[in-house]
Amino acid sequence: TFAIETEHAASLHRHVDGWWMKWSTFKLWLAWIGFSDLHSGIDYYMVSVGSRYMLDDLNSENKPEKFHHNGSGVDKGDEGKVQTFEVDTTKLTDYDYVFISIWAFNNVGLQSDMIHSQFRLIPGGSLELIRRCTSNTCRGHCVCAPKDQRCPIKGTPCVDNTNNNTNTLIAIYDVTDIRELEADDISFTPSHDTLAARWRIVQIQGLLPQWYEWSVGITDSIEPEGIIDSSVENVWHPCGQIDNAIYTLPRGKVLNDFQMYSFFVRTWYDSNTFADFKSDGVTVMSKPLTKTNVFGVGVKEHLPGHWKKDIDYILRDGLFTISWHEAFVKANTVIEKFHVYLSTYPGGHDVHKVDIDIPGSVSAVNISRVSLLPGIKYYSNVVGYSYSGQHKTLSSDGFTVDVDKPLVGVVNDGIGHIEIDFQNTSHFVSASWNGFGDHDSGIRNYYWCIQSEISETDCDVLPYQNVGIHRSVSKSINSSIIHSGAKMFSKVYAVDFVGHVSDIATSNGFTIDETPPTPVQLIFTENSMIKNPSFEDSDNNFVDIFNMSTTNICGYSKPDHWNSSDNDCICVVGSSKSIAMDGRSFLFLRGSVIQTLYNLEIDNSYNVNFFTAHVPFENSVLSTKEGYIEFGNERHVFLVYQKQDKHGSNIDVSWHSHTFYFTARNKDVNITYGSMDGTTGILIDNIKFSKVEVVDVGTHSYPVLSHAVWLHEWSSIHASWQFVDEESPIVEYLWAIGYKEGSTEIQRYTSVGLNTFAYNYNITLAHTSQVHITVVATNGAGLSSVVTAEALFIDLTPPDIEFIYDGIGYDIDSQTTDEIIVNWKVEDLESGLSHCEWAIGFSAFGNEIQAFVRISTELSSVSKVFDHSLLASRKVYVTLRCHNKAGLHTKKSSDGVTISDSPSSIQNAQVQTLDQPITEYRSKQNFHGNTSIVRLKWMGFEDKSGLDSFHVEFENQNKTVSLSQTILYDHGGVMYCSMTGLDLHDGHFEVRVSAINHAFLSSEPVSTNMSVSTIIPKVSETKSITMSENETNRTLTISWDTYFISAFSLYYEVSVGTALNGADIIQWQETTNEFLVMHVPLQVKLYNGMTIYITITAIGPNGKHTTKTIALTV
Repeated sequence: TFAIETEHAASLHRHVDGWWMKWSTFKLWLAWIGFSDLHSGIDYYMVSVGSRYMLDDLNSENKPEKFHHNGSGVDKGDEGKVQTFEVDTTKLTDYDYVFISIWAFNNVGLQSDMIHSQFRLIPGGSLELIRRCTSNTCRGHCVCAPKDQRCPIKGTPCVDNTNNNTNTLIAIYDVTDIRELEADDISFTPSHDTLAARWRIVQIQGLLPQWYEWSVGITDSIEPEGIIDSSVENVWHPCGQIDNAIYTLPRGKVLNDFQMYSFFVRTWYDSNTFADFKSDGVTVMSKPLTKTNVFGVGVKEHLPGHWKKDIDYILRDGLFTISWHEAFVKANTVIEKFHVYLSTYPGGHDVHKVDIDIPGSVSAVNISRVSLLPGIKYYSNVVGYSYSGQHKTLSSDGFTVDVDKPLVGVVNDGIGHIEIDFQNTSHFVSASWNGFGDHDSGIRNYYWCIQSEISETDCDVLPYQNVGIHRSVSKSINSSIIHSGAKMFSKVYAVDFVGHVSDIATSNGFTIDETPPTPVQLIFTENSMIKNPSFEDSDNNFVDIFNMSTTNICGYSKPDHWNSSDNDCICVVGSSKSIAMDGRSFLFLRGSVIQTLYNLEIDNSYNVNFFTAHVPFENSVLSTKEGYIEFGNERHVFLVYQKQDKHGSNIDVSWHSHTFYFTARNKDVNITYGSMDGTTGILIDNIKFSKVEVVDVGTHSYPVLSHAVWLHEWSSIHASWQFVDEESPIVEYLWAIGYKEGSTEIQRYTSVGLNTFAYNYNITLAHTSQVHITVVATNGAGLSSVVTAEALFIDLTPPDIEFIYDGIGYDIDSQTTDEIIVNWKVEDLESGLSHCEWAIGFSAFGNEIQAFVRISTELSSVSKVFDHSLLASRKVYVTLRCHNKAGLHTKKSSDGVTISDSPSSIQNAQVQTLDQPITEYRSKQNFHGNTSIVRLKWMGFEDKSGLDSFHVEFENQNKTVSLSQTILYDHGGVMYCSMTGLDLHDGHFEVRVSAINHAFLSSEPVSTNMSVSTIIPKVSETKSITMSENETNRTLTISWDTYFISAFSLYYEVSVGTALNGADIIQWQETTNEFLVMHVPLQVKLYNGMTIYITITAIGPNGKHTTKTIALTV
């Protein structure tokens, strides 16, 4: 509706401010509102301006003007945005009224109904909407009626010129696209919800058309009916001067298939005269074409006259027929025509087109003289078009032009998934093949034969056989030329469907092997191919294992002849203890080391044996470590078990034995050792590399070698073997472990591939049990040999070293000679002794003097002389390490023997007599008052070889008293000796002490003197004790000069008190003087005539004393 200023609308604010709904001489300013499209939106508007009802004679170009929708206009809520446009017109001042029509188009091209209004041109430029009007036609058309309604009809009746029309005539054309101005009238439509038409004047006579209105309906009806529901919408739609229309059915309603519908157009010649026109109608065919779902029905290529047999290939320039019998449903009824194409893909038309339209009743066409290329697949494509213009394409399964022979393939011996190179029987032959191909016509059949290697005759074993299209075949034969060791070949060629023959393909051949593998005996030859196998040679002194850490030793001491990268942490480690398995040093490895072995024998087997251990850190032995050995490109991983087992020693390193076998593939091969652990690393020592020789198995020998390893509750079993086969190679070894030959109680048969050795780390062995190992060798022909190892006696305990003594008999602790002698007792009751080793060092389990040297198990003692300068004054320890036949070892150290020819040192020696008082007073140094007991003390005697005992002598000057005694050394720093039951007299005595070392050499004596005295101090009969007082400072002075008489110096103990035996002034005051000055405490009241009690004890150096008490007056 127009957005005009009004007082009659519900919303009084719809008017747009500004110069709108105005007019001038050649222009209208219009504003409207209310057009909407929720789906595609409004695209543009058409505006017509006329001088009379439905005319457009006032538009500037005598046709409606187009205005695009403005999405930025003033928003009026539900009514949308106001559209304001300037419309150019012809001169308007000659008219009092104008008629304006507006209709909208959405973005898919569908148009709305018209809004048509009449306006009065108000002088001054305003437009006044006419709201009260009369009918403009005899049918009640007007500009002021409510929507879809009309005004009361005027009295003048209508003139219907539909029949016998003398006015201008129009023709109506049913179309599907109104954009095509010259579109032909259609008879069918594919749409079931849309009708469209265009009309035009075909004959001018009488009155000309002024405006039109249209409708739709069933063709068979005179009036438009059957489509539009008059209770919902108008049957007739005014359209002014527009000469086309589209009608879309309401949602949910459709046109009936095969029903004819027409467009109706009412032409108004004046307000009372009209005529109705109707199109010839269009038939609805909306359903798509469908294909017949019958097996074998479709588009086919075939030879002329053989329409039932579809062909997939043709000869070059050959004639063929394309047919589509019964491929389309109801083709005769609904299909107007067919188009036929040849293409390189289904549905295409890039190669050839049949230039004629083939009628819908025809279902075949011949093709000839079309140039087609070989190797390309072509498709016949048939497009059926219905009368309504719908189409459907059907394609054949394709065909090719064949001009080439089949491609040759590959022939494999045997009929399995894997080609065989050997077979264990000569009574049948077999083969399979693939890769033969014919990209054009395909393979029709194959021909196969068998030929021997040494024959010059083609297919001498089995002539060519037609095997159809089978790609594998086997056949029993009985040929005298087939024997064990003979080699046979299969030959195959293919024939395609046009008769082309491929080249002949020949297999690699297979060998007849009717004998199983043969076991051989292994012999190991020691050699020196590995340099520095025990890491004794390095560029620096080894790091002591007890001082090593994981952070500060990398690269400190690198082993000679071994290489590593900068990222590897390696160091030669050793110890003065007998820790190494060989020599004194071994290798710490975190990363890898490598050495190249030269001049190996290609395809010969080699044995590698070595030892590994945990690094002796507390946290590094809590888990099992992994290492690896590489020989060329072959790698094997080994385990270093958790938890230590010292076997009676105090060394925190437990060595693990490992054995591996390798085959040399090159003359020069790298051997690599590495640790899988990147934090703590492992230790490695004593690498032995042996060449493996093979000999025929003896009558009573066992070709399988085996041994068990047991370390701190972990056990493993290892085995090695070798087989030979002249006809076919060994392809697999299986091994099993049980308590009987061939049994599998411990381990089922397990494949180890082509390895000639195996090991099982995850196993529990029972002590003193017997274990049998069985090995199965299978050759390329599938034949097997089974052999067993000698019963393996399981010994989980190391040898028992009962004792190891220094010397030739009972254990000695010292000696003066330079010959080291040791004897021992060792036994192993289960598996027996294999060998023993002895080492010599300066500490228990040490090896500073000699690293381990192997000795026979028949010996129970051994000796060796060394240079005196090496052993002088040193204690030497011998370590014995014994191995049993189960691979376990134990070691024990002697308690040491001292080598010395020098007496003990007395440089710091001291000898003292200890006081044995008989009174409460101690004797002075070197004085003794006790005549029945003498106690001695000495210290400071030194001997590198160790002290054994001491010789003590005690005598007086005239030798009337002479005593001696030997005291054993108790390994303490201070020694004591007591002599009791004596009856000594006064006089001087001498004490002498001599040290005796382990070599029984006596030192010079160390002496001290002592005096024995029994004299008691005496009191003088002429002398007295005096006392004086100083009242000023409250002091008393007591003097007893020469009052006590003795031949020795005396010291005194004085007590003074105000009562007899009292000591409230002074108590037990010692002094060497013969007087004493003392302060009188304040609590003691001095006065004249007061009695003071004095007690003086005189003490001699022997501890004997005399006491005198007197009373003096102040």
